[in-house]
Amino acid sequence: MLARLLAPSPGVSVSSRVERILVTKQHNQMGDFIVASPLIANLARLFPRAAIDVLASPIQAEVAGLVPEVRRVWLVETNGITKHAARLAGVVRALRRERYDLAIAVVTFSYSTTTAVLLALSGARFRIAGRISQSPRGRSFFHREVVLPEGGHETDRALAHLAAIGAEPSTRTPRLAATREEIETARVQLAARGWGPSDAVVAIHPGAGKRLNRWPAPLFGEVARRLLARDDTRLILLAGPGEEPLLEAMGVPPGPRVAWMSGYPIRQVAAFLHNAALFLGNDTGKLHLAAAVGVPTLGLFGPTDPAVWAPVSAAGRSLRAAGGDLARLSADLVDKELETMLVRLYSERH
Repeated sequence: MLARLLAPSPGVSVSSRVERILVTKQHNQMGDFIVASPLIANLARLFPRAAIDVLASPIQAEVAGLVPEVRRVWLVETNGITKHAARLAGVVRALRRERYDLAIAVVTFSYSTTTAVLLALSGARFRIAGRISQSPRGRSFFHREVVLPEGGHETDRALAHLAAIGAEPSTRTPRLAATREEIETARVQLAARGWGPSDAVVAIHPGAGKRLNRWPAPLFGEVARRLLARDDTRLILLAGPGEEPLLEAMGVPPGPRVAWMSGYPIRQVAAFLHNAALFLGNDTGKLHLAAAVGVPTLGLFGPTDPAVWAPVSAAGRSLRAAGGDLARLSADLVDKELETMLVRLYSERH
């Protein structure tokens, strides 16, 4: 019934004069949004005069603000839609006032009816989405849906939405940036600890939203202690909300050469990562955040496939545990890979 009420007008096409674009990525995952964010950079190239806004869930909203091409982020909370109905109604009214020429729902691995309805209610003149096996059959909320093939990297599946407007991608590398002031503030805070520009700052994040995606914290601790055997290495140990026990389990207490950063806002984490030489972490949002701000990364993968989810980065490397079981990935192998990356880093510096 909703599809009939909100069905797109027939015969509508993308205007050559697109001035306002709205983009949204379903669900509340940081890494998923970052992986799809090159779509925004490509839209900015195709429509250089257009203002690009993002309709984002709370976690995505923090990251969306770091995308250089984004003008505005509309925050929407869709969990408990009845509870947030009044706020959602206000967002819809604001979106309708914008009179968007183009709206894109990035649908790659799951379909969100709520997202589809919100874009339809936005009144955007031309609406696009990806069509996957979970997409509902029959009437659509969108003017055009791009049928996505099974498999492939998630970034490429997001970029496939450009086919709906007859365009090809020119870049597939996510790019996020904190402000110069934020980066400098982070640098000053590290300098206050006695950390200098010649020190190799390695950021480590032992957490992940999904437990099966976590390499055991004691193994992270073993690798961290080996890194500290290098006199010029400094460590930033990152923890998201509720992940503090993982830092405890690493057994590497804070000190002159080790900084614990727990519960920091994403923008602040990004600013500190701009000052890091290397990042080590599981397949989770902060791995993609580090890669997108330009830090060489080593991602540890278990049940998830790096061919699908690894950061798109020339400086990124991945290790996948045998059988998808991260407990089977040895500290020796991770340490060896990090050593190779550090040697390359020092050779480039000198």
